[in-house]
Amino acid sequence: MEDPAKSLPWIDRWTEVEGIKPRHGGQGSVKQVIGKDCGRRGALKEMLPNPVDFSERRQRLKHEVMGLRKVQGDGVPDVYDSNVGTAGDDEPLYFVQAWVDGRNLEEFVTKPFSIDAALDLVIPLARIVARCHANGVLHRDIKPENIIVDSSGRPTLVDFGIAWLPPEDRPDDFLTNAGQEIGNRFLRLPEMAAGQLRDDKRSDVTFVVGILFFLLTRKRPRTLAFEDDAAPPHRSMLEAFPYATRNDPRIARIYSVFDVGFQVAPKWRFQSVDHLIERLEEIRTPSSEGASDLAQSLARYGEMMQKHETAQRHSTLVSMGEVATEFEQRLRALSKPHHIVPVMLAGSPRRELESWVMTGHFQHVTELGEISASHSMRLEGSEVACISTVDQHRNEYYRGPAADISRLHEEVGKQVEPFFARVLDGFVRLAENRRTFSDLLQYD
Repeated sequence: MEDPAKSLPWIDRWTEVEGIKPRHGGQGSVKQVIGKDCGRRGALKEMLPNPVDFSERRQRLKHEVMGLRKVQGDGVPDVYDSNVGTAGDDEPLYFVQAWVDGRNLEEFVTKPFSIDAALDLVIPLARIVARCHANGVLHRDIKPENIIVDSSGRPTLVDFGIAWLPPEDRPDDFLTNAGQEIGNRFLRLPEMAAGQLRDDKRSDVTFVVGILFFLLTRKRPRTLAFEDDAAPPHRSMLEAFPYATRNDPRIARIYSVFDVGFQVAPKWRFQSVDHLIERLEEIRTPSSEGASDLAQSLARYGEMMQKHETAQRHSTLVSMGEVATEFEQRLRALSKPHHIVPVMLAGSPRRELESWVMTGHFQHVTELGEISASHSMRLEGSEVACISTVDQHRNEYYRGPAADISRLHEEVGKQVEPFFARVLDGFVRLAENRRTFSDLLQYD
């Protein structure tokens, strides 16, 4: 009978937790265990029994342990125990890493995240990847299933089974077969295809961009293709972004991250994860350089202006100018379809001390004659008086509080059509007078 300690070399130090279903991956199974002496909870990873490619899987498990130990820190589980350095050639390999309470990203994301929530998760993930790269480790398999999110929303990156390590750190100089495609179906990258070099940090960066896309859409980006008509994921699946996200003012910056991150050729993508982090931080915390100084100056200026009566008068006059300009523009719009040409004095409407005045005349294209007209708004103490004059007929049509700009706007707006009606009546009188004079010149 086979010795249990030999078939289960971890059994004397760790106890499997009952009721927790083991998870099976490509390289082995993962069980929750508790240390018999230390009492720590761990994730036990051991080789699947009797795999066909026994030698390669042993090498990969050694490879994963070495990779994990190189990048220990926040967001990567600590390695508690392992026999990869002491086991004989026929002894099953295992290692125990810290157990992370939480769900993988596939389970955690049940609906699209807001931009803020997505950035709060993907930026810490990008920092984990940055530490891996700083230690010469490329993960090469970043996908929702390999990211565990704890109860505080913090991500942990797991499964370094196909990570790339520097030659000096590989077990027996282990290297993935060049004829083997690596990566994952979450986002297939052209540089991960069989026969390509796969030690490119930019691939990991693009996987992180893919995670951002997944968080915002709950869709997998799937693939980057070389075909001329193949749109990148964020363009081909535009409707996957919720309405609120598409209407967020920051969406243009988000799309620009995807425009770069989803380029097919690595040389056109983000060249480092630090560059990506910089862009993501810009979206989360827009630069306010100089804004605070301007805001403080505007506040001081506003406080100063409020202390002076002239400030209120100036503000009122500015608003009166806007009303006067709109009055003239609407008159011009009414005149054009009726063959009437307004000829206003240069700079009309003009500010004359504490008044706004429009002065000029209206010409008819038939050379029927012209009608003189003016419109003025005068600031008189705390009141505004509005006066219109058409063909020498004067009409003071409104007088009200200077502070009530809304009412001023309303009353002046209502006066445009009556004003233009008097202009039309003036031309009718001109035509009638011309006809009467012509009748007097006729002889029997």
